[in-house]
Amino acid sequence: KKAVCTLKVTASSAAAASATRRGLVIGEGRANAQYKLAELPMAQSEVSQVAQMMRDNGIATSTLVNGTRKQVLSAIQSAFSGATENDVSYLYITCHGGVSGGNYLIFPCGDGYFTAAQLRSALSQVKGKVVLMLGSCQSGSVIGKSTDSGPQQFVQQFVGAQAKSGEFAQSKYLVLC
Repeated sequence: KKAVCTLKVTASSAAAASATRRGLVIGEGRANAQYKLAELPMAQSEVSQVAQMMRDNGIATSTLVNGTRKQVLSAIQSAFSGATENDVSYLYITCHGGVSGGNYLIFPCGDGYFTAAQLRSALSQVKGKVVLMLGSCQSGSVIGKSTDSGPQQFVQQFVGAQAKSGEFAQSKYLVLC
């Protein structure tokens, strides 16, 4: 018996095949007296492990541990500077997080925090899809296991009011907490 198969390559499948994946893993583990944040001694090893997992899956990945706000912004710009509309950029952040004044704040640097709007602004120039993986205190409450709405507001503010949860194809951003 003989079988014949014809494949038709369209522009969208060709674009997906040529997509480049880039990753950046950021961790902040230092104590911060100003914000009453305890040391997170596992930040360094978590950054190393997540970066290695990304590399093992073909994602060109860089890291930053215990940086300043300026270094975080520079690392984001540098890691994703060559992205095109067909590419996917992965940003993993492990740090403290918490609710203040109804807003969820993340602390990926030793000298302050980021709101959803500030982080989204830093990623706004990245072309293509952006996947934000946020491993910070209380970030898991976005799945509704808490009465605190701060993390839910963070995701809504970051992704935008029109985006639907999990609709990767319809939004530039996908946020995982």
